[in-house]
Amino acid sequence: VMWMFAFMSAAVVVSVLTSNLTQLHIIGGSRSRQLAMLRKYLKQNSISSNLALRMQRSAQHALSADLTADLVELLPVVAEPLRVEMHFEMYLSNLQNHTFFSAYINESPQVIRRICHYAMSTVLLSTGDVVFSKGESPSQPKMYFITKGQCDYVHAGEPQTVNERQYIAEAVLWTRWTHQGTLIANSDLKLAALDAKIFQDISDRFKETASFDPKLYAADFVGYMNSLDYCTDLSQCKYRSFE
Repeated sequence: VMWMFAFMSAAVVVSVLTSNLTQLHIIGGSRSRQLAMLRKYLKQNSISSNLALRMQRSAQHALSADLTADLVELLPVVAEPLRVEMHFEMYLSNLQNHTFFSAYINESPQVIRRICHYAMSTVLLSTGDVVFSKGESPSQPKMYFITKGQCDYVHAGEPQTVNERQYIAEAVLWTRWTHQGTLIANSDLKLAALDAKIFQDISDRFKETASFDPKLYAADFVGYMNSLDYCTDLSQCKYRSFE
């Protein structure tokens, strides 16, 4: 009996290992084909060798790094309430690093769930990629939270490192904004992006009690920015309770 049990256990282990190796082989083959097609496309369009190499490295990084939602084929068929909860868990820690959003989570978690689901997305970048440039007035303004990695914010010729758990370009949420500097990834970078227009729409559709109204913080933020001699994309306003 013991011999039969050991034999069956070994068979199960071998079966699992074989299945995993087959899956890895399929994934590896698919990635190789994708990279080969990219190389062929770049060559056909006479892309310079330096740029082609950078694009291939970026593609290899994308294939081996964290997945974005658009690459997971089954996600759209998962029930939407479950995806709402998933996005809430994904982006909660980013928002909690900001005092206003931390208070918003406590006061109106149902609103934050919708914001996480509809207004937030993940951005994956490689070293040297530009997130935004000085003088740019984005058509789809976004606030960025650093989830993983580092980036450099260059203002007036001086680079300033922005690390994990920090955020940048909050001003786009509260006023029309032109970026005052350039944000560049200085490592493999994972960002959580908050779409300003969708955030504003969701916040406006949920009328909160007088004790917590995002418009009060917005007025504080704009007033603070106007009081400064100069503003940057790193400028922050201290949150005060309106209770």
